Amino acid sequence: MAKWGEGDERWKVTDLGEQGRNVNSWHWEESNVLPWCQSRLKELFKDVTLVDDGKVRVVTNGKVKVTGDAIINRRKGKVIPAYELDVTVDWKGTTLEDGEPWSGELQAPYISEENHDEDPEVQIRVKESGAEAEKVRSAVVQHGRKVAYGIFRDFVDELRKGGPGLSGDGFEESVSKGMEKKNSEDWSEKTKKAALEKSTSRVEKKSVEIVEHYYASVKDIYECFTNEDKVKAFTGSSASINATAGGSLVMFGGSIEGTFTALKPHSELEMDWRFSSWPDGSLSKVKITLDEAEKGSVTLTLKQTGIPDTDRFGNHDVVNMTQAGWKQQVLSRMKQVFGYGM
Repeated sequence: MAKWGEGDERWKVTDLGEQGRNVNSWHWEESNVLPWCQSRLKELFKDVTLVDDGKVRVVTNGKVKVTGDAIINRRKGKVIPAYELDVTVDWKGTTLEDGEPWSGELQAPYISEENHDEDPEVQIRVKESGAEAEKVRSAVVQHGRKVAYGIFRDFVDELRKGGPGLSGDGFEESVSKGMEKKNSEDWSEKTKKAALEKSTSRVEKKSVEIVEHYYASVKDIYECFTNEDKVKAFTGSSASINATAGGSLVMFGGSIEGTFTALKPHSELEMDWRFSSWPDGSLSKVKITLDEAEKGSVTLTLKQTGIPDTDRFGNHDVVNMTQAGWKQQVLSRMKQVFGYGM
């Protein structure tokens, strides 16, 4: 018989650490990766040139604020992310002609697994005021927003693949104190249930498509969306229209607000568009295409995506209200007021 403290080494149990507690990653493991998101986005937005068009130069200044939640669930090689982030990036700029300094920020208020396959809303703000400040803001909207979209796409791709550890720089270990890990025999079912509940509780996004025909020229119809006086005339309410890329639009006394993102004169318009009653951060994308197959006969095709299913007051008929609003208060009114009906 072996003496106390002695014995065959093969039968001694040693502490195998995390590997021994979760053998072959059998149980679900949850990690809080918000610290990684904060560090990674700060790295991706470090000294990035947003605009350099010969008139204005705008670069990020290294200040990045990331709030929200970000979790990675792993089991046997499977990665399930759950995240909802609000990202604000500061920038500084100069008008090259006079050396005037400018500063501002870009904000993506809602980066989530829900919209991982589309570019997020990116708001551009400038701290100064005046006509020149608006020109700088428009330049960032036109050029810088595209740069930001690319960075956010790369970031989301990394996060959805597992986030920490992808770069092999030891970052996972450095933030391990900020990562809450939970293991249990039934963690798989709990995680799936929680992910499902979280997913179904989020704001669902829907779309509409409308086709209308007009007896008019494409110029006539195009100006119904870009000419402030015409907008005021057929809506019968106050409006503010700045029909340039990055320019703002306000209709029906502020009930509708948005930004022109792209314009092809007499042919196509694209807008970021929302009702003021929608939840904060909700922004749809509208694309209007005009086709004059025969002279004086115009077909308008409107496609709108990213419409929330519920407004901030809990009403669930947002999609129907949006479609009815386009038809009754905009598209039909254009026919009635200007005589463009067919």
